Amino acid sequence: MAILIALIEAPRRAPLKFNTRGITLSLVPTGARVFSPSVIRDLGNQLGEAELKMNSLSLTLNELETIIIVVKPLDPSLPPLCHALCKMLMRKSPRITILLDHSYQHDKLFAYQRLVRAHPPARHQIQFYDVDVMRHQSLHDAETIDDNARAKRLVITLGGDGTVLFTSGIFQGLVPPVLSFALGSLGFLTNFAWADRDAILDRVLDPKGPGFRVNLRQRFEAVLYRRVSHPKPQHRRHHSRPSYDYAMHGGWSTPTTHYPKVGAAMTAVAQSLVLNEVVIDRGPNASMVSLEVWVDALHLTTILADGLVVATSTGSTAYSLSAGGSLMHPMSGMLVTPICPHTLTARPMVLPYAVELRICLTANARTAAWVSFDGRERTELREGDVLTIGSGRFPFLSLCETGQSVDWFRSIMSGLGWNQRVQQKPFGPRDM
Repeated sequence: MAILIALIEAPRRAPLKFNTRGITLSLVPTGARVFSPSVIRDLGNQLGEAELKMNSLSLTLNELETIIIVVKPLDPSLPPLCHALCKMLMRKSPRITILLDHSYQHDKLFAYQRLVRAHPPARHQIQFYDVDVMRHQSLHDAETIDDNARAKRLVITLGGDGTVLFTSGIFQGLVPPVLSFALGSLGFLTNFAWADRDAILDRVLDPKGPGFRVNLRQRFEAVLYRRVSHPKPQHRRHHSRPSYDYAMHGGWSTPTTHYPKVGAAMTAVAQSLVLNEVVIDRGPNASMVSLEVWVDALHLTTILADGLVVATSTGSTAYSLSAGGSLMHPMSGMLVTPICPHTLTARPMVLPYAVELRICLTANARTAAWVSFDGRERTELREGDVLTIGSGRFPFLSLCETGQSVDWFRSIMSGLGWNQRVQQKPFGPRDM
């Protein structure tokens, strides 16, 4: 990894020297980093080895102090299970602090007072949080909390994939490790069976245990920028329909706007770290959306469609899949999937994780569009607005039951019902 670290940390024009396989390499001080083919191959191999090592890392929770429990709402079967989970945690570890949503303090199905009567220390061991306060605190912790404090928290979710997405929405900064029990409708992200809870909690609380393999899931940072003041409606330009000559000579693939820059005159009206996807759709409008898509300052295409899904690999099993996108192993990357596109100028694509997308309405768009972040916070995308999507600073750390790949393949096979159809019968022997 020495070459990789040196490349990242070295100034652009500073001379750089290091040894690999007995060969001294120098960075050419001209602004361009030029290396021989063998060095580039070595660097590629080291990157591949680093990725393999990341996939085999194990996390130990030997300094655990706080467990935050997030429960799927409006499911009457779950508060009693949360009650049982709290009893089990308090019995196994009297020092652990348990945090629950404040609504559970008076939830009849959870029966907090009965829990306190049966186990008096619960009055101090169980505490309650407000979602908005915790979301703000996670953003504050991103800048102030140290690594030791980060290692002392764990989130347990009771529900399905929606509960995991809700947890991602709470922690918009640093995310503690997340252990998800499969108690929802569908579970591509919930790896642990409730029936195995006793053994799983022993594994969590054992300071000398083997720990858990982890899945470091990429999240996108999506920001919608808007000018501080829009022109009055009567002063807005009205665009006529493109002419026949325009459509035949470049037409929809020719950008109708310049590269959408984000300047001081613009402010962020919506911002989110998304675990699944950002969706741009036509909302209540009957006509298609007309979008310009830029990748790292390069105009990629003009999209005429019902919408566009920009998904992480985690979101590849969700809306993107329904819109015709590919399944993607949990790795860093970006899936761009149009929803019912009008022409072949937009097809599903898989892009590298490091790119930045900028999306805006075309200058001749007939209607506005709507943007949602992991299915929440729907916001109108207006004329002149700019939506930026790139890799976020804070990934989502989930615990694996077995390992990253095994858990993912199992979730795909069970969630999508693979290998469950009746097998095709072979031909019988033919009479000669």
